[in-house]
Amino acid sequence: MDQIGKPTLLIAVSRQDTPLVHDVLDDEFNLLVCHSFQDAKTLLAQDISLVTCGVHFDQGRMFDLLQLVRCDPKLHEVPFLLALGREVKYSPAILQGIETAAESLGATAFINMLELVSSMGKETAYEDIRRTVRRLLHLNSLNQSISSRAKASQYDSDAEETRAA
Repeated sequence: MDQIGKPTLLIAVSRQDTPLVHDVLDDEFNLLVCHSFQDAKTLLAQDISLVTCGVHFDQGRMFDLLQLVRCDPKLHEVPFLLALGREVKYSPAILQGIETAAESLGATAFINMLELVSSMGKETAYEDIRRTVRRLLHLNSLNQSISSRAKASQYDSDAEETRAA
């Protein structure tokens, strides 16, 4: 959370996808937009609530960023949303390959903007994406709360065992 209680999203996209990101997410979230892997690494030191990465980020370094996030203990649980935003037509096999690789590397969700906009219309698709981001943020918050309670409970159990011994 950053300015005015808004969740902070790291948005790693190509320069040409930046206007689309602002159209979809700008008002509701604090956006840290970057266009290079090195800038993303630097921004990850901040308190990030969710990472969104475009398929065309830094010449296809989306999986490098995903692995970096999943290997960092501080960021491991942060939701990672992979998005295909450009109007590039990929074959269904290529799209399935991207989605499968993202899932196996630990991405939380994959969004195909072109498919959403063509099936729902622009405004409905954008609202659906914002709803997805809100849901991922909420689920992450619940998971953190549960994890904190479990750690506190384990600490209490360990302390009780020590006193009993």
